[in-house]
Order: sequence, then C-alpha cells, then structure tokens
Amino acid sequence: MKRQDYIKTLKLDRYFKKNWLFLIILFVGMMPAMLSGYSMYLLVALLPIMLITAKTSMTWRDFGVMLFSVTYLLALRGHTPESTISSQVFILLFPWIAYMAGEYIVKRAGNTMQPFLVLVIVVFCLGLSSILLIIGDFALTGEVINMTRELETGNAGDDALNATLYNVQMSLCMGGIGMVFINSDNKFQGILKVLIVVMAALAIMSAIHLLNRTSLVLGVISLFVGVCYPPISNRKLMAMGVVILVALIAFLVFMQDALFLNEVMQGFESREMNTEYDSGTFGGRTDRWALALQQIPEYPLGSKELKGLTFASYAHNTWLDIGVIGGWLPMILFLLFTVDWVRQMLKLQETTAMPHFQRAYLMLISVTLFLQMGVEPIPQGQFQYFLMFFIMWGYMNRLNYTFAMHRIYVNQQRREKERQLKLQN
Repeated sequence: MKRQDYIKTLKLDRYFKKNWLFLIILFVGMMPAMLSGYSMYLLVALLPIMLITAKTSMTWRDFGVMLFSVTYLLALRGHTPESTISSQVFILLFPWIAYMAGEYIVKRAGNTMQPFLVLVIVVFCLGLSSILLIIGDFALTGEVINMTRELETGNAGDDALNATLYNVQMSLCMGGIGMVFINSDNKFQGILKVLIVVMAALAIMSAIHLLNRTSLVLGVISLFVGVCYPPISNRKLMAMGVVILVALIAFLVFMQDALFLNEVMQGFESREMNTEYDSGTFGGRTDRWALALQQIPEYPLGSKELKGLTFASYAHNTWLDIGVIGGWLPMILFLLFTVDWVRQMLKLQETTAMPHFQRAYLMLISVTLFLQMGVEPIPQGQFQYFLMFFIMWGYMNRLNYTFAMHRIYVNQQRREKERQLKLQN
C-alpha cells in the first residue's frame, strides 16, 4: 500500500479537524515554557469541551481521582495555608481533567493510530521547550558541557533545580530512544520512528550538556528495554551492534579531544565528590526515602515537608512525597491508581488489536515515566509531567474498554451466524 493511501485509511486529517480546538489546547497546555509558563492554565478549557462533545459516564476511577484531589488539597490547605489559589485549582481539577482527556482522545478516534499520534505529540510538547532552551544555552555559550549547570536562557532561581526540572520534562522524549530497535510495519511508522529517535537523541545530548546522571541512566534503560522487547530477532541484534559501534566511534572521537574529555570527567567527578549527592545514595535519595518511610506513619494527615532536612525537603519519590504531604488516604489512593495503571498497560501488551509498534512505544515511555517518578517529587516539581500519569491512564483504560467491547460484538455476531446456520439446516 502506498504511503498516501495508508495515511488516508488512518483518516488523520478528519480526526484532527474534528478535534482541532481540543488538541490545540492540549498541546499548548502541555508545553511548560509556552505563554511565559502559564500555558497549563489553558487545560481547564478542556473540561467543557469534553462534557459537551462526548458522553461522559462516571466510573470508580473518576470518583477515585476526585477523592484523591480533594483529600490531597485538604491536607495541603491544613498545613500550608499560604499555597496559591492557582496551585489549589491545579490539584483539585487537573488530575481528573487529564484522566478524562486520555479517555477522550480514544473515544473520538476511529483507529488506534489517531490517539497514539496525539500521545506522541504530547510527549514531544512536554520536552520540546527544555530541549530548545538547552540548545539555546549551547548557542549562547558555545560550551558542549555546561559545568555550572546554570542556563543563561533559564529562569532565575536555584540552578541545580532548574537543570533537574528541564531533564524531567525531556525524560519521556528520552525514553523513545529504545524505538531504534523496534521494527516499523510501514513508511508512516518509519517516519514516526525517525522523529521519536531524533527527539530522544536531542534529549540525551541535552542531558549530557547539563551533566544529568539520571537522564543518562534512563536512556540506557530505554535501549535495554527496546532490545529485550519481543520478538528478539537477528535484525534487532544487528541494530544493537550498530548502536554499540556508533557509540564506540563517538567515544573514540571524543577521546581525541582531551579538553572536552577532561571537562566531562571533571563535571561528573565534581558531582560524585559531594558525598551527600553521589551515585551511591542515588543523589542522596536513599536517605530521604528512609526518612519518609519513618515520617508517614507518624503523620496520617500529612505534613508541610519532609522533616530533618535543611534543603529541598522532599522525599524525591512521587508516591512517598504524596504520603508525606497528603497523608495516608491520598497515598493509598495513588497506589491503587498505580496498580490499575500497570494492569491496564500489561493488558495492552497482550492484545493483538494494538499494533506492535504502538505497544512498544507505550512500554518504553511507561518504564521511563515510572522510573522518573521514582526519583523526583513530580507533583511539586513539574505538575504537567504528573498529569501525564493520568493522561496515559485514561488513554490505556479506554483502549482496553474499546477492545473488550469489540470482542463482545464480534462474538455476538459469530454466535448469531451459527444460530442462523442451524436454523437453515
């Protein structure tokens, strides 16, 4: 089938024309640097669009997300009354809006590629602004490695925190690097694969520029998952060999530049010499996790911060940070969400109704999302990234529901045909 004919069968133009307003708001709202950082406010406009243009049936997941938001907000208000009105609105409404948005893009679709393409674009939107900022920093300074981790194009504030924030935003793009090992079934998937890998490569180079260890580990894990993602073929093993060869050539080229190599080694060594934030403690995170596990049982209604710290009083783990600030109930609810999230993702991995290419990408960004949430205080640090958890949850749940309804319909049709044949005989 020719590429033009294949694209026509996907009816992407019809899907984007039908949902243009919703998609523009979603894409812009998920770009952290757009509109001077106020782009996320636009996401509230998605709620009336979804309520008007699609039938909304409330499930336990909707009520659970609402209960999570309300209880988390009440806990926050109890010990942090100075929190801004906007942050309270974000906590109260946006997780539910994000979950509904994930379901909505599937409800309005006629095939799996339409919502999948939206998901890819949202991932790009989340990471693009950080990638452009870091490329801009390289253009301004001319330095391949930013030893200070301070972006001249960034905002005022804590430099290390900004560097971490930018890398969090890019991490889902980075997770796509494993797609280099995934076969594409047609030219359209091939083009999409190239875009995903190019964005991932830019994100990895940006992480190197800011000396971010976590992002480099995420990139390596994504490559490992991509290699191991079934089926493991000779072609995939050859691709792995090519990637290793390219990496070795690049390393040998950089080895010739003693100044550059010295900068890289000094940059990472300076971070390792700080015993409080070295790799042996995951950047000081293991001590924070231990403190959080001690504090959560003592404060069932949550507390203002993780006690016993003088800087960045977070546990650097999304689940633990929700427990520290929100208390027991929000943490238990979010753990239940996580269990269902993983269950929905694994169900999609087992179905043949979703193309292999889409399932592989979903697995890669799912692993990346969970690993990043495991080492950063995502709700407090990057709320749009936190919303990705709910967007993907709604997206996967609705896909599984749609596939289940289709199976029921097919079985009913098959039984009806068998009944008609028996009557004829």
